[in-house]
Amino acid sequence: MDIKQWGENYLLEANRIYDRFVRLKQERVSGNYTNFYDLDRRMQILYDIYLEMKHTGQYLLHYPGRK
Repeated sequence: MDIKQWGENYLLEANRIYDRFVRLKQERVSGNYTNFYDLDRRMQILYDIYLEMKHTGQYLLHYPGRK
């Protein structure tokens, strides 16, 4: 696996995590969840992971030493 594929895989996984984040956000808005503190914590963790994977994927795609 080269750096470009690695970066693309990071971005694909980031999108999957973001999709999960959006579903949890919709649950919170709809009120279908009883423990909002727990839900907010899970959403924050997922969003942090999403941002980290997105930025890492973008860095790998634009890695200066990549051929």
